[in-house]
Amino acid sequence: LSVKEEFSAWYPRTSEELAALWTRAIFVPDTNVLLHCLRHASEVREELLRILEIFAESLWIPYQVGLEFHRNRLDVEVGSVDAYDRLVKDYEAVLNQAKEKLRQLRSHPVIKVERELAALDMFLGDFRVRMEQAKAAHPSEALERTLARLAILFKGRVGSKPTSEQLAAFKKEGEDRYTRKIPPGYKDTKKDGGDSDKYGDLIIWKEMIEKAKADERPVIFISDDAKEDWWNIHRRRKLGARPELLVC
Repeated sequence: LSVKEEFSAWYPRTSEELAALWTRAIFVPDTNVLLHCLRHASEVREELLRILEIFAESLWIPYQVGLEFHRNRLDVEVGSVDAYDRLVKDYEAVLNQAKEKLRQLRSHPVIKVERELAALDMFLGDFRVRMEQAKAAHPSEALERTLARLAILFKGRVGSKPTSEQLAAFKKEGEDRYTRKIPPGYKDTKKDGGDSDKYGDLIIWKEMIEKAKADERPVIFISDDAKEDWWNIHRRRKLGARPELLVC
């Protein structure tokens, strides 16, 4: 083997290699990508769904991705609904502090305190109106349709649930790997949501490897995770996936 062949994971793929990979690959969206279908504005949501539907025949998700999606889905949905009232309260607290500081400057030679106080009241009043309008326009029905589309897209395209023995093995391996900072997942060491959260990335990676072997097809993992235990980062530039993850 040439040096480049021996260390192929450290070199960028050629356009021909990428084209061949693209036509054969299984496309695996990460949990964060699926949750983006619920987080973003309608334009982004529709574009994500459109792309997923284009690759529908080649889509697949590990059981762990499906589990994480359903564990976090309600937090995302409820969080977006709560955001309107929460932002109003946050703005009220900040502006009340600003108003109190202004009141302490009543004898200032230049600042027109009463005018500035009125301006803050006007801003807060306008903001409350905008948040009420946004809350009334919350796309609850559209998000329900999005969930239905995702359910159709991934029907029959979810990995098998790991057994308790497999999960125990993942945990044991993860403890060793994380201690030695072997990717992926070691940046989640401090997660306190239980083993499924702490070792979630490792479980996803292991499931993808088994799928690739079983189907004899490459896997393209689509993720918005920016941590160094997935990415090969050199001087703050992302060069691609960690080479260790490309050698299985």
